[in-house]
Amino acid sequence: IIIDFKNFYQFNFSYGHSTSDLILIEIANRLKKCISPQDYLYRMNGDQFLMIVNTHKIEKILYKIDAQFNRKIIIENQTLVDFEANKTHSENINLSVFNIENTHITENNSYSISKVMGIYQPLTNQEESILDSLHCVEAALQAAKLKKLHHLFFNPNMLVKNRDLFVLETEILRAIREEEFEIYYQPKIDIKTEKIIGAETLIRWNHPIKGMISPGYFLPYSKELGLMSTIDQYVINQVLKNIAYYVVPISINLSGITFSDLKEHEIILDKLSTISQYASLVNFEITENEFINIDKSLQFVEKLKSNKFSIGIDDFGTD
Repeated sequence: IIIDFKNFYQFNFSYGHSTSDLILIEIANRLKKCISPQDYLYRMNGDQFLMIVNTHKIEKILYKIDAQFNRKIIIENQTLVDFEANKTHSENINLSVFNIENTHITENNSYSISKVMGIYQPLTNQEESILDSLHCVEAALQAAKLKKLHHLFFNPNMLVKNRDLFVLETEILRAIREEEFEIYYQPKIDIKTEKIIGAETLIRWNHPIKGMISPGYFLPYSKELGLMSTIDQYVINQVLKNIAYYVVPISINLSGITFSDLKEHEIILDKLSTISQYASLVNFEITENEFINIDKSLQFVEKLKSNKFSIGIDDFGTD
């Protein structure tokens, strides 16, 4: 069983390794309570854990894992993490963080972390290497993430899917390098005057073999593959190339990952410093449900505003 706590890295970025390590230690202790002395628990990397258990106990262990993460994490008499009740489809865990001595944590910060599990059960008397087993359980985890499920058991079709994702990642990176992504502009019209008052950037993939590919296909996979910030940078570069020719403001929709990443902020602000005279023509937008780290997003918003760039929230109030 492989267990992944998605988006935990955002907590790590915000509060540092020492505070995050306290949470990881508590998570490990709770996971150990779910298995017997004959079973094994490993921390694979970052916020990912691996259990090697008796096949006949898997369902019981899954139940124990869910039960363990129904309780708050309390360290030094302070509530550090408050796990929301488990959900059967896509389990969201809300982290309500309170003041802790020697940290910069504030009561108002809130994070959402999803616990996702992949499970692999070898066939009876089936001989295979540890690496083969890891390959299978990681494929199950990847499939669970893509389908936004609480957990999934492995089936061989998942290996094909993983190979497809690898090919897709390679193609997306090539598309960025070869500028296969094309930027289109959807006009914003004032219904009273019927005049164009702005435009929103839309990205399309003009694949050399498959033709035009909808963003509804490649953007969800790009997010899962960790390529959203790379695509955001590509769109900004393409818009800034022609900024001097625009006569109405252009809106660029950025991902929540970009809005919450301090390194991405510096890269974007550096690019924008070269076109400061056109600041009134550039508007950045983020979809309401894309916010990951409110504090860092607000820092970025303030920096953009101080440089005369405007900010908007897309799909506000639609959920």
